[in-house]
Amino acid sequence: MRLSTPTVFASASLIALSAGLTGCASSDSGDAERAMAPAPAEAAQPSGATTAASYNSSDPIEASTAVMRVNGMSCPKCANNITLKLKELPSVNEVLINMGIGEVIVAFGEGTHPSRDQLASAIDSAGFTLESITVR
Repeated sequence: MRLSTPTVFASASLIALSAGLTGCASSDSGDAERAMAPAPAEAAQPSGATTAASYNSSDPIEASTAVMRVNGMSCPKCANNITLKLKELPSVNEVLINMGIGEVIVAFGEGTHPSRDQLASAIDSAGFTLESITVR
């Protein structure tokens, strides 16, 4: 049986794509993947960012939104794992993720909002590295 060039190319592309997704940081070997992830570079906080000196990380966030920079997201499964962990926290209404720039936006609703420590713990338990949290 002879396969046409488009069929062979499509099959090879699917195999290559599948191979690329097997090393996802959201897999069961999250600890091993996280250990291999590069450490986040030390960067200046963006304007509007809070510093450790300006808040107690265990106090509930008073703002309506938190923007986090997260290292290691590479596929939709990664985004889903982070979303599921964050939605377990109190008052988390919506989670928007931009994997391209490693940004996670969390919108809070009524009630007591989670603390920065709780957000950081959720990101860590999903298998990723939190670089920063900015509140708006």
